[in-house]
Amino acid sequence: MDTIALQDILEGDLFGGKLSRGIGKCRLDIKEIEYVDRSNLKEYIFKRKMGTLKKEDFLKIDDIDLVIE
Repeated sequence: MDTIALQDILEGDLFGGKLSRGIGKCRLDIKEIEYVDRSNLKEYIFKRKMGTLKKEDFLKIDDIDLVIE
């Protein structure tokens, strides 16, 4: 999901459009984000432990590198 769209939903914007049969107006209450990347992949595979990031820190990210191999 695009970060801009996620930020709109976090602020209580419409989800599904005004005229569509989406779920209507909603607000996400996210305090922490769990993730897996190269730095913690081994720990996730063997221990099922994910990295965590606070919502405020996630919203400060302005450059994400996407690696497709």
